[in-house]
Amino acid sequence: MSHRTVATLTLLCVAQIVANALWFSADEGVQFTDAAYHYSQTIDLRNAVLEGSEGVTALRQEDERQRYGSLGYLVAASLSLVTGPEASDLLLGLSILLWPLLLFGAFQLGSLLAPAADAERSGLLSAAFVGLIPGVFNYSRVLVLDLGLTAAVLWTIVLLLRLHQAMKRGAPTKRLLWLLGLSGGAALSLKVNAVAFILGPSLALFWPKLREAWDSDRRRGAGWRSPPRAAWRLQ
Repeated sequence: MSHRTVATLTLLCVAQIVANALWFSADEGVQFTDAAYHYSQTIDLRNAVLEGSEGVTALRQEDERQRYGSLGYLVAASLSLVTGPEASDLLLGLSILLWPLLLFGAFQLGSLLAPAADAERSGLLSAAFVGLIPGVFNYSRVLVLDLGLTAAVLWTIVLLLRLHQAMKRGAPTKRLLWLLGLSGGAALSLKVNAVAFILGPSLALFWPKLREAWDSDRRRGAGWRSPPRAAWRLQ
């Protein structure tokens, strides 16, 4: 990645963050519907941490209220200890954290899907277009889990593609598998429906390899009864 490309991506991130900062300065910061639920969960966790072990214990007794994974609330609550509990300040902090992850992930995905000669140009266009999707920049202005989920899914698909390329070259894959586990785990720890976005690319990339491994096992008598063994061969 050239210095010019890094500078362009950084400018795209800054533009999104500044746009959100201007929005938050004019917005009343009131969170409605799903955003109100996520905000209340975040502030409850923040207050529990500030109260110490008694507050955390009391919060655990009310865990049945939580309908989603805990990672988003842990990140937001931790950030609120720096920004304060006001919704607009917290959302600006989340914008600073998540927009670079999202746009650099979009760049990586666009670069991997393009021919080598057009990789950087395709990556930059991907990052620019992602920032223009109404749902993406809208969800960056309310306290919901979707912006973080989008970034985590993007990076998971990027790592799936890199793993596939490494396997074709016969290169080591251990580091990629660890990173893939972290990114996929992060996505699922935000919302379990992340699997709906990850499953399709995973099957498209690795189904032939899994089928080959399963067929090999079946010829030796293991058959389709041992999919974990076949999956392990992806390493």
